[in-house]
Amino acid sequence: MKLSTLLAAAFIACLSISSTAKAAFPQDFSDVVFIESPSVKDWPVTSRLNVTIGGGYINMPYDKTNVWPRSSRLGGCCVASAWGFVKVGGIWHAGTWEYLRPGQITKKEKAFGGCCHFRSPINNFNKVNGEIYGFMVSGVARDNLNGNNVRERTNVVLYRWGSGVVPFEEGTPGGGGTPEEEKVPNVGPAIDLLLTDGVSS
Repeated sequence: MKLSTLLAAAFIACLSISSTAKAAFPQDFSDVVFIESPSVKDWPVTSRLNVTIGGGYINMPYDKTNVWPRSSRLGGCCVASAWGFVKVGGIWHAGTWEYLRPGQITKKEKAFGGCCHFRSPINNFNKVNGEIYGFMVSGVARDNLNGNNVRERTNVVLYRWGSGVVPFEEGTPGGGGTPEEEKVPNVGPAIDLLLTDGVSS
């Protein structure tokens, strides 16, 4: 095949690359609707969160699980609230879905989504493979801050359901959310047209 034909095919392939939208999670919470306790978004990040999901459980190890004091709410049983970030109707919503006791870092996967753990409008969403969800842990903050123990939180971790953690650094200069997904060229028709020049390879 002629070099010029190869170059033309490569150029057309580049033009046909699809531009996949970013996950576009706002790194400064500017476009996140906090269903409860919106002041949490301004709390300092004092703890590092990691997330793994498997075997029917969501594991959320954070390094303040045995440091934050017990809240006076619920009989003093808990030290933290687990938060979820869910995109509904094109808008990110944040809400609590579970309490965490001292030393507790694991919750059942079925509690995230489905019915009843979140507040409306994300109280009945279905988890979808390939969709991105966010996780965070804070001092006890469900509904209001009465009986709150600390006004601190972890970083946000983004997780593509069925796949794994999505690279994301909260507050990174430049904003714009997660890195673009891999761009896949659609080169079939372009190459077919260029191979009709009668030159054998």
